[in-house]
Amino acid sequence: MTVGTRSILFGVHNIFIHPLALGIAWWRLYGAPLDPRLWIAFLVHDIGYLGKGSMEGPVGETHVELGARIMQTLFGPSWGDFCRTHSRSLLSGR
Repeated sequence: MTVGTRSILFGVHNIFIHPLALGIAWWRLYGAPLDPRLWIAFLVHDIGYLGKGSMEGPVGETHVELGARIMQTLFGPSWGDFCRTHSRSLLSGR
């Protein structure tokens, strides 16, 4: 099992705990996350770690693409960008 898959299933990106932690953080920063699209973004934004042999470097930086494609397909380009830009590497222009 790859390190990315382990992180999604058992680690810091746990598919059950991580979205709830993001919801709490969002609530503290911006108020209650009442838009259901936010909750779907919280759920899928790191799903691209599945199958990744590394979570660092160029391989790990691409993890945002799967969640962004899912959000874009479901809710349009702005939601795809919302998921895509959570990556520090994309925000810093690296």
